[in-house]
Amino acid sequence: MKFHGAAGPAAEKLLRFGGALGPTVLALGLQFIAFAVTARGLGVVQFGEYAAIQCVAAICVEMVGLGGADLLVRAVARQPKDFSRYFGNMLNLVWITLICSLAR
Repeated sequence: MKFHGAAGPAAEKLLRFGGALGPTVLALGLQFIAFAVTARGLGVVQFGEYAAIQCVAAICVEMVGLGGADLLVRAVARQPKDFSRYFGNMLNLVWITLICSLAR
């Protein structure tokens, strides 16, 4: 996107920054509203339990797969013909770590 004006490159950078930051701020605002409505509807104790469950779920999501997708991209970039083998290994890793994380 070219910005035609007297300000030049600085204004273009600011416009790009605002375009990238805007959706993030909007998503955070909507998340804040959703949490406020949920907290008001559940009450203090139930919302605390809900937040604890979300915390555990967030940790499990990060651990499932153990970065298998990143390893897949790196391996396939080096040896594209072995994609199916690498993809199968990644799926196995995801399933094993998913089962382990759900068992807790």
